[in-house]
Amino acid sequence: MSRIDVDIGDIVHQGQTLAVLEVPELKAELQQTVFQLQQTKEEIARAQHEINRAEAEHARCTQRRSGLSSSSGPTGFDCATGTGRCRGKDLSSEAQVDAAKSAMAAAQEHTGAAQSDNQRVEALHNYTNVRAPLDGVVIWRYADTGH
Repeated sequence: MSRIDVDIGDIVHQGQTLAVLEVPELKAELQQTVFQLQQTKEEIARAQHEINRAEAEHARCTQRRSGLSSSSGPTGFDCATGTGRCRGKDLSSEAQVDAAKSAMAAAQEHTGAAQSDNQRVEALHNYTNVRAPLDGVVIWRYADTGH
């Protein structure tokens, strides 16, 4: 028992805190879920940055490829070979965009799981706050703080 806010004969109102229980293991678990939730949010931010980077690279490759395929004239450049290489880079950058989006989906799934776990532990932690079920007078107390 961490603290008891009422004593025998006290008038209490519904929802009033009567006592707060101390459960160190539950408090540690709650802190852990908060930390995990923060980590998953950072994972989402990293995934978003990777998507942005991959999309920018893909746009650059696509633009370069379209510029090569439309070039003509005596540049001394073999357009067919250059376009093929650019097409390969274009496909590779497209695959990187897809991979980044998959990483984002996984990060969002991890966040959902972390939020669910955090809510579960928070609900359990809320039970450490003992509240009056109704208005009345305390007529008996079965607990003591032990101090």
